[in-house]
Amino acid sequence: MRANNLYMIADCNEAGKTKASHTIYLKLLDIENFENTDEMAKGFSTT
Repeated sequence: MRANNLYMIADCNEAGKTKASHTIYLKLLDIENFENTDEMAKGFSTT
């Protein structure tokens, strides 16, 4: 059975986390799924 891993990438706004996550980290860490909390938050916005 394969163990599950959780990787959290945190930094200040506009630091390039999303861009790096879609390019470098997906390949480097062999990640199958990526969830962007900024995109999730858009669904909760009332404005």
